[in-house]
Amino acid sequence: MSEKDTTVIYVTLSGSLHQHIAAIASMAAEFKTRGAEVLSPTSTEVQREDKDGFVYLTDNHGGPREIESGHLAAIGRSDLLYVVNPGGYLGLSTAMEIGYALARSVPVYSSDPITESPHNLLISHKSVIDALAEVRPAIETPRLPDTPTLDHFQQFYSQVARLRNFHKESPIEILLLLVEEIGELAKAIRAMEGLTVSSSDPAPKDVRLELADCLNYLLHMANRVGVSLQSAFREKEKINATRVWISSST
Repeated sequence: MSEKDTTVIYVTLSGSLHQHIAAIASMAAEFKTRGAEVLSPTSTEVQREDKDGFVYLTDNHGGPREIESGHLAAIGRSDLLYVVNPGGYLGLSTAMEIGYALARSVPVYSSDPITESPHNLLISHKSVIDALAEVRPAIETPRLPDTPTLDHFQQFYSQVARLRNFHKESPIEILLLLVEEIGELAKAIRAMEGLTVSSSDPAPKDVRLELADCLNYLLHMANRVGVSLQSAFREKEKINATRVWISSST
């Protein structure tokens, strides 16, 4: 079986577009040749470069903030981040992207050995072939760690969705499926609480499993729109902590 006959691996490339665009283009081509899909950058053709060194590629839209946000979202959807760093060089943006990937539990590899600490302790220097070979088993047989974070759950469901061919469902499709599952949860809770049900209704479902179904679709939605639920939850709770909450029972 060839590489292209197996599960597609999604990759994002990071590195200095200013200094190493040719090397990044070469690595992107090699990943594609080996059956991987490069989520970002989708183009390695330079459109222009600002005075401060920010490089715009032909597929870029918006300003630096929008472009970098899109790149981070691609990292969150990827199976691995591959750092193209000839001579071991790491720029500030690349270092930030590495930190984001590690926080999202996305494996990170580099084309050349990294000299800076602590990055050299956290990132493996591997060829494209070896990096793909290392992540493939986890994708084809996804497993959660013993003590998973919410990011672990999200990465796990990204792999599961691909195996089950759900990964191309649109946010609208996922929303409708989520609403349907909330309805199933409502029926299960109604039965659990002993509320009146129709004699024609099927046997009540397990509340635990319906909650799990709802969580699956939330994870799925977050993956499709490029949001880290873990980060969003922390941010929202900071906002909630500043509000005054009044109980409806008082």
